[in-house]
Order: sequence, then C-alpha cells, then structure tokens
Amino acid sequence: MADLRSGKPLASITRAQGKPVSGLESAMLAPVKARLEAAVKSGFMSKSEARHMLARLANGIDAFVAHGFRLRMHHDWHGDGAPGPAAFGL
Repeated sequence: MADLRSGKPLASITRAQGKPVSGLESAMLAPVKARLEAAVKSGFMSKSEARHMLARLANGIDAFVAHGFRLRMHHDWHGDGAPGPAAFGL
C-alpha cells in the first residue's frame, strides 16, 4: 500500500514483485470480459460491439497500470464550470 500511496504505478509495483504486468492486466480484464461475453450471448450486444468495448477498456487499463490515475482538470472547457474531456482521459 505504501508504494501506491507514494505514487508508484501498478506496473512498477508488479515488476518489483517479480510478476508480469500482462498478468495483472489480464486479471483486471477477466470479469469485464466475462460480462461482455454474457451480454453477447444474451443478445444485448453484438460480438463486434463487445470486441470494440473490450479493446477500449484494455487500452484504458494498460494506461492506468502503466501511469496510475491522473485526473487532469481543464478549466471550464464548455464555459459551464464543468471539467473538459481531458479530465476524463479524452
């Protein structure tokens, strides 16, 4: 926990423990993948939609594991006091 609190990204912590980062990312994606497979099976979404969503989530998890959670706030992007899309990694 101290490593996380000090700002070290999960990838660094995982490597320091002698474990592969890909294993951590796979473990984080496994429950999402199972839910997406269930959604496809039930007809809620197509295989193409599920693949697209899984790819986007995998990219997000990869970035999170490599760099940690960095909320970048951009000042009043729409003029309504709300943060801009960069605050959400967009």
